[in-house]
Amino acid sequence: MKIKEYLIPLGFVVISTWFVQNLVFYYTGNGVIAEEKVDIKAGQSFVAPKKEQLIKPLVTEIDFVDTEINCQKPPITVNTERAIVEFSSCGGAIAKFTVKNIAGIDQEQFTLFNIQQPQERERLAFLVALQDKTPLNYELTKQSYENGVHTLIFRAQSAAATIVKEFRLYDASYKLDLRLSVESHDAAGVQPRIFVPTPYLPSDPTDMVQALIFSDSNSLEKKKPEAVDGRLWVMPTLFGGEDRYFIDALVADSQNFVQRAYYKAQSIHQLAAILEGPTVKQQTSWEMSFYCGPKQLHEMAKVDSRLESTLDYGWLSPLSKLAMAILNFVYRYVHNYGIAIIILTLLMKLLLIPLTFRAERSAKKAVEMKKKLQYLEQKYKDDPETLQREKTELIRKNGLFDVGCFAMVAQLPIMLALNRALSTSIELYKAPFFGWIHDLSAVDSYYVLPALVGLGIFLHSGTAGDARQRLVTAFMALIVGGIMTNLAAGLVLFIGMSIWLSIAQSRLQKALHI
Repeated sequence: MKIKEYLIPLGFVVISTWFVQNLVFYYTGNGVIAEEKVDIKAGQSFVAPKKEQLIKPLVTEIDFVDTEINCQKPPITVNTERAIVEFSSCGGAIAKFTVKNIAGIDQEQFTLFNIQQPQERERLAFLVALQDKTPLNYELTKQSYENGVHTLIFRAQSAAATIVKEFRLYDASYKLDLRLSVESHDAAGVQPRIFVPTPYLPSDPTDMVQALIFSDSNSLEKKKPEAVDGRLWVMPTLFGGEDRYFIDALVADSQNFVQRAYYKAQSIHQLAAILEGPTVKQQTSWEMSFYCGPKQLHEMAKVDSRLESTLDYGWLSPLSKLAMAILNFVYRYVHNYGIAIIILTLLMKLLLIPLTFRAERSAKKAVEMKKKLQYLEQKYKDDPETLQREKTELIRKNGLFDVGCFAMVAQLPIMLALNRALSTSIELYKAPFFGWIHDLSAVDSYYVLPALVGLGIFLHSGTAGDARQRLVTAFMALIVGGIMTNLAAGLVLFIGMSIWLSIAQSRLQKALHI
């Protein structure tokens, strides 16, 4: 099995995916198209929105009514089995959120956001803002723990409204519940908004944030910050953001608090989801649930199975899930994800031995058939009728269909599934292998693994054929090796092991005359 036989279909998949992703329209939840940035011409007509909520401007700024009296108070820290959460009386919101005890992760803690400076108060998580005169100072009225549930209640009062926020954090999952109660003191009513920042790992320079929206087509969409600027979604059922490994998103809204949702994009690393509620003139309460945790299948399934789509497994999802389950199972015994990847690759090769043997025999048969056809063409070059008759007889006896092609195509989904699983796996983040490789999710800083991949391709494919073919193979090995320098070390380790195991298998077959 030669690596170049994977590159053509893989390249076709990449090009097709790019084409689909870049030639689509942006649609909002419930089929509403958000306002486009267009050049308005004299006499141009537009379809007027039928609902008032679609034509109201997006409100991304906050006007605080009181001074920072409570902002100097020490934070209220809640330590659950899944996270360390620091609440601030300034805004009655979360100032610091640290995830811990992630299954299969050697690193103990991951701080997703940390707001410590007063000028950053608008970036607090689960901050509730009004259309104007937002209260800033909250009092903690209750803190309790019972049956694995941590409960905190904050209360703020101003001339415009009284706001009560009840947070519930769970030991058994990364779910966060928020019960919001708003009582208006203004005859015109007040309209609350909830700010939910996207997680971000400042220790990872390659980390970038994206918006998450469950669309009206019943699919989870990901969009870059620049793609959501100025857009709105009406009554979404899942709305929030993600980075490479973590998610902060609304997953349940039983009382339909969210009437509109949109984003405030500050940079490629800062994105906040804004959940806009209805205008209320009397005391009203809503219950909402959020997922604030890692992209791990078993953890996301506890809260909302729709989040599984964030792993981008696509149609290969069953194979990718199986691969990660095996990888985590092996890790429990070897305690090293690099070794676990090697063992997983070896198991894959053993499983595919019947197919690879069949492919090798088919390749040999194709070479022999080609030589025989060339011989016949040379022998009967002056007798076309005899040549055609001999070719037909040769094909009838030996067959022409290359059954090895099916064998190689059958292996492609397995390799792609493993590639996808390793590319999105949080288990590899900061996971050491040996020597200089301290993080399997980062690139190999010394380029040893990419060099081994390029060398393996050349040895596996470059020793046969004429000088021209060997030169082409050497060039391809350099190109692929260069591409590998930009991929995670864990992924390159898997690709390299696949190639070198194929070399070992070929050498063994030749030695045993198989």
